[in-house]
Amino acid sequence: PLTLAIVSSLLVKVHDESFILPQVNITELVNVVAQDKKSRIDLIQDQYTLKLRGKLLPLVNLGRLLDLDGYQLDLFSQDRGLQIVIIEVDGLRLGLMVDEVIGIEEIVVKPIPQYLNTVKIYSGTTILGNGEVALILDLSEISKSESKYGQFDDDLLEQERLQKEEEIHKNSISNSYLIFDNGSEENFSIPVSYIKRIDQFEAHKIQRVGSKSYMEVQGKALPLLNLENYMEIQAPNQLDPQKAKVLILDHEERFSCLLIHNIIDSKSINLDLDTSNLHSDLVEGSMLINQKLILFLDIPHLMNLSNGGQ
Repeated sequence: PLTLAIVSSLLVKVHDESFILPQVNITELVNVVAQDKKSRIDLIQDQYTLKLRGKLLPLVNLGRLLDLDGYQLDLFSQDRGLQIVIIEVDGLRLGLMVDEVIGIEEIVVKPIPQYLNTVKIYSGTTILGNGEVALILDLSEISKSESKYGQFDDDLLEQERLQKEEEIHKNSISNSYLIFDNGSEENFSIPVSYIKRIDQFEAHKIQRVGSKSYMEVQGKALPLLNLENYMEIQAPNQLDPQKAKVLILDHEERFSCLLIHNIIDSKSINLDLDTSNLHSDLVEGSMLINQKLILFLDIPHLMNLSNGGQ
C-alpha cells in the first residue's frame, strides 16, 4: 500500500526506550571513551560541543529533548563512555547523545497516530521484531530545535560554570577563547565570555539600512558586524551559508551580531600578546597558536563602533 514504506534506519535506546533514526541523515557514529570526555567535550555559553577532527559540533541531549520522565545524563562520569550519532540535515551537522546504539534495522513505517500529530518531532512509528513499538524521530525538526534544546540538565550546567569560574579565579591570565576565521587566511579570537549564543547564518533575517546591516534576533534588530568593514583585512573569498555562523555578542547589556565563517577551536589560553605590530585599533594583540597567527579582537571597542560610537 502507498501508506507503507520500508526504510533503512538506526535503532537506538534512550532511558530504556527504543527510537528509530532514519539512516539517510546519519553520517557516522562516534564513541567517546570515558577518559577522553574532558578533552573532547567543551561548553560554549550553555551549548555543549564535540571536538571532531578539528571541528566543533553542537551536541543535543536526546533524553532531555524528548522530555523522558526521570532521565538524567552524567556527562563526565568516569564509569562509561559517550555514544554520539552524528547527523546532517540541510548542511547543519550535530551530534545526538544516546544511551545505546542497537544497530541497523529495515523497518516498515506506519503513520503517526492522530493524537500525536501536533508533536512535530515524531514522523512515524514502527513495530520491532520483538513486538515493541518504536517512534521514528524527525531529524529535520531536531536540527531546527538544536539551539533551544542542545544543552544538559541545569544542575550540570551550573556545576560546569562553577568549575570554569574557579579556574579563572586561580589564574586570572587564563581564559576561554573562541578561534575562528573570516572566510580568508586570517584567524581571529574573542573571549567566550562575550558570546551569548551561536546561530546559523540565515540570509532572510538580514536587512540593510543605509550603510549598516541588521539581523533579526528574537524579535529585535541587532547590528550585524562584518570584520572587513571595520579593519584592513582580506574580504571573504565566498560566503558559504551552510558553514557561516553568527555570534550573538553581549557587553554590558548591549548586543551585536558578528558574522564569522568557520569555527576553528575553543580553548583556554594563557595570554602573552604581542602588541608591537598591531594591525588595527580593534586588535588587542596577536599570538602564534599551532603555528598560526591569531589576532585577538577588542570586543568592547568593536561593539561601540557598531552601536554608533567613535
